[in-house]
Amino acid sequence: MWQAFCAEQMHRNGMGRRTFRLDEAWLPDTISCKDKGTMRNTAKVHIIRSQYSMAEIRDKRRAQQSKDHDASVQSLFGLFLDDLRNHPPFNKPSIVAGLILDAHWDCKSEVTLGHAALGGASGHTALGIFGSHLLHAWPSSIEDIVPSLLDNTKTDTRYVANDANESGTWWKAANIGMGAMV
Repeated sequence: MWQAFCAEQMHRNGMGRRTFRLDEAWLPDTISCKDKGTMRNTAKVHIIRSQYSMAEIRDKRRAQQSKDHDASVQSLFGLFLDDLRNHPPFNKPSIVAGLILDAHWDCKSEVTLGHAALGGASGHTALGIFGSHLLHAWPSSIEDIVPSLLDNTKTDTRYVANDANESGTWWKAANIGMGAMV
């Protein structure tokens, strides 16, 4: 979806149908729920185990939207960069869209822990990071795109975040999450 969106925006602005390329490998493709197990050149997802503990990742002082945010504590962006530096192929020039899989909605303090929507660069790495707290609303296959963008399920803040108080339904959560990730 992100590649198609970028291609359409480039085209609308007179730059042709251009987009970015994903790291690919010959793998079982997951674009369609109907083609389970079909081998194709498909986007390769790298899962990296952090050297940091869950408590460090979910430290409220690191949460982007927390009132307790503390700039003197190393940011989630910094933690993510530290982890990338030790893992090929990210130890050479890279552009990375990083998803923090350990994000957690803390309904008592009303803050998403282990989340930041930030982008920037450090050395040879360009990085954008985002927490996983809105994944419940994202489409999991091409067949799920339309249903997820029409899903009027109300966001129940006992369990999941209403990010920036703008994702009161799941279709909004999908849009806000995917837009911020891009």
